Formats: sequence, C-alpha cells, structure tokens
Amino acid sequence: MLYAHQRFCENDGRYSEAEMAVHKIEHIKAKEIERHQKNIKAFQEQELMQVDNAQNLQFIEFNKTWDEYMAEFEATAEQSLQKLKVKKIFY
Repeated sequence: MLYAHQRFCENDGRYSEAEMAVHKIEHIKAKEIERHQKNIKAFQEQELMQVDNAQNLQFIEFNKTWDEYMAEFEATAEQSLQKLKVKKIFY
C-alpha cells in the first residue's frame, strides 16, 4: 500500500509526501529484518539447547553404561582373586 501511495504522490507532484512514504517503507523493512534476525537467533538458540540436552543425555547414558561395566569388571576381578586365594591355600 505504501508503494502505491508513494507512486500516487509522485505522480501528483507531492514529492515531500512521497519521500515520507519512502522513509516509512525503509523503516518497516528495517523492522522486518530485525524481527527476522531475532527469530533466526531464537531458533538457533533453541537448536543449541536441544543439542546440549542430547549431549547431556548421551553423557549420562555413557556414564551409566561405564559404571555397570566397571561394577561387572570389579566383581569378576574379585571372583578371580577369591579363586587365586583358594588355589594358594591348596598349593
């Protein structure tokens, strides 16, 4: 609508009013660009949070698996030590 108003004013010889329409158009474009950039930044921040959460979940899962592995390893090592102690007694 502003473009049409600008052209109408220029055709009608009202150049100062046409210039005001141009400034208004530029202001609206700048605001739209700013809004778009804010939306992109918010989207990127949300993606970053999702990636961080996924990494944290993977880290927790890894630690859980590692702890289970170490508990099994320690239990096996303890059993092996007990077997060696029993063998040592008989030899």
